[in-house]
Amino acid sequence: MAVNRFVSIRDPAGKVRALCDYGSQVEVDRTIPPKLYFRSGREMLRMANMYCDEGNLESAFILYSKFITLFVEKLPMHPDYKISSPPGDVQEFKKKVKKVFPLAEEIKSKLKKRYAEEEARRQEEEKKKREKLAKEEEKRRLAEEERMREDEALARQLQAEAEEQWMQEQEEKYRRLQLREEERLAEQQRKKDQADGYGGPLVPVPLPVSVQDDSSSTAKGYSSGSHSLLQPASTPTLPDRELKKNLVSNNSIPLGPPPPYTPPTPSVDRSTKPMDHFMSTGMFGGGTGLLREVVVPSDLMKKFLTAAANNTSRGAETMGILCGKVSCGAFKITHLFIPQQHGTPDSCDMEGEEDLIFYQDKFDLVTLGWIHTHPTQTAFLSSVDLHSHYAYQRMLPEAIAIVCSPKFEETGVFSLTDTGMDIIGSCREKGFHYHSKEPPLFENSGHARIVNQETITLADMRK
Repeated sequence: MAVNRFVSIRDPAGKVRALCDYGSQVEVDRTIPPKLYFRSGREMLRMANMYCDEGNLESAFILYSKFITLFVEKLPMHPDYKISSPPGDVQEFKKKVKKVFPLAEEIKSKLKKRYAEEEARRQEEEKKKREKLAKEEEKRRLAEEERMREDEALARQLQAEAEEQWMQEQEEKYRRLQLREEERLAEQQRKKDQADGYGGPLVPVPLPVSVQDDSSSTAKGYSSGSHSLLQPASTPTLPDRELKKNLVSNNSIPLGPPPPYTPPTPSVDRSTKPMDHFMSTGMFGGGTGLLREVVVPSDLMKKFLTAAANNTSRGAETMGILCGKVSCGAFKITHLFIPQQHGTPDSCDMEGEEDLIFYQDKFDLVTLGWIHTHPTQTAFLSSVDLHSHYAYQRMLPEAIAIVCSPKFEETGVFSLTDTGMDIIGSCREKGFHYHSKEPPLFENSGHARIVNQETITLADMRK
């Protein structure tokens, strides 16, 4: 059953409807005798009870729903239902259906309640996640703002330092230019003085003491008292303030401070922002291709070959039914039922089917496939084997066919492929006949696992 396959259904009532819809998907193959459906119905109820014991209510509800659909709606439409169905079986299953109805309704109510609780928990968890994400986002935002403030403060500091350094450089350049200008003006004055006949700088010369004639001294250009002769001044005048501007401009020195320093903007990867990612999980996703594991104890083949030894020695096939239980979501083969039978070198027919029904009811077992020998051939599924196994796999997709070849010491565990199920299901030929090998009609059972255990109980009805 597909109890662990989910689709995105969150509404509790919608989940229950999905279970009901899935449970009603039952088809009856008219090539399979009704008696096999009755046997399958018994196994469905046993499996449903096992699921109830495990607490797997979805699987139990699905099986109960399929059981009701099969025996109330589908099987009565089988063309051989009224002809070949034993009256006892029909009455028995009518009583079973009446008991199953209230069980299915009870489980349905439990599931709806559980789904409602699960949805409430899910919504609460989503709320907590949203709140957590909001807090993380706010924390990230505050941290980003703090980093931006720090970057701005650093930018201002770097700008101030850059401006200070620029001012110092400009003052140094101006000082050097002013010094060169003063030297140039002094050189020009010196050359002018030489051209005017001055041999050098003039200095004050005191008048002689013997000279007392004011008029004469005045006539000679001398001053009275402490007056002295004045020589031309040699100290150059300071350059005009416009000089600084012109010098700065002429030497290609920037007239203003450098452009403000702009620090690199911290990169923020928006793609790393936490986001809500919720897996769309619900009921029965992934289709119907998923199969439960079938556990096969290694002593199964040993005990079967020992029981088949007499038939093998005379070249006749032997067959047995694989029975078991559901354990932790997997099928485990626990019993090997060898019915009364009639075997030939290339076929084997089961007799006394009521023995199998009684045995499975007694030990609460389900059919998980079958096993048979090929005394003279290799391990494969013949055309007759394909038709035989079709009924098993049609009833239970996990059902396996084990073929033992004592002569070639081979053992194969096989299942029909999807193509094989389609072709064999539509084939109406009897006995041995040809089927194309491409595409393959059977394959190794990938869901079967052989374990090294000695747990098989053998029931040989031939004795």
